[in-house]
Amino acid sequence: MRFSYYFTFSIVAVFSLFISACSEESKPEPKNAYEKAVYNPQRQDSDVAQDKSRKPAEVLALTGLGEGMIAADIYAGSGYYSELMSYLVGSNGKVYLHNKAKNAEKASEKLANNRLPNVKPLVGDITDFKLPEPVDFLLVSKVFHDLYVSEDAESNVDQFFSQLKKFVKSGGKVLIIDHSATDGSGISLTERTHRIDPAYVISAFKSHGFELSARSDVLSNTEDQKEVNIWEPSVFKKTDKFL
Repeated sequence: MRFSYYFTFSIVAVFSLFISACSEESKPEPKNAYEKAVYNPQRQDSDVAQDKSRKPAEVLALTGLGEGMIAADIYAGSGYYSELMSYLVGSNGKVYLHNKAKNAEKASEKLANNRLPNVKPLVGDITDFKLPEPVDFLLVSKVFHDLYVSEDAESNVDQFFSQLKKFVKSGGKVLIIDHSATDGSGISLTERTHRIDPAYVISAFKSHGFELSARSDVLSNTEDQKEVNIWEPSVFKKTDKFL
């Protein structure tokens, strides 16, 4: 028996910065649900401090997340986006905060004492998500390129897309955020710099049955040297990123 999969793939050019952290007194009235999530007073100071550079309201506006939806944040780290997504899906929705085993404790403070009751922690691999159910939306932030930094890259990529087809609902969205390599470079710079060409990512998703539904340059940095390793002090946390 053969099955066909139809998915919507959202790429957003992540090369930018976001809403400035404001004091409680100076926060403007939120214009939409995404800004409302960002201005939520429950958020931790350490996350709010990152908002200026990460522009979460503008990034999450591309997700289409809303009340009652199910979402997954793959290799979520401390759960910066997971918490914001939890506010968007509400008490009737769910967010799976996914980490690999060695990072499983990174979000422990964020989830302590049932602080975010609709967020469920999971441990798995980027090629074996171990999600308990299909999701409406899946975020892969700054780790897609890692699939190609391996001797088993071809196998890893195939397994990754197999997982997407298994766990992203028909019509669901995948948002990729990653460090931009020079145009036309494909994956030739990826192992050395931990960057990837946005056009190559789009092509990879299209070849696996996805469609590009959106992209954005909200996280762009035109001064970034796109052939420099992302860990170099001159570009660290200042890279040009694509969504």
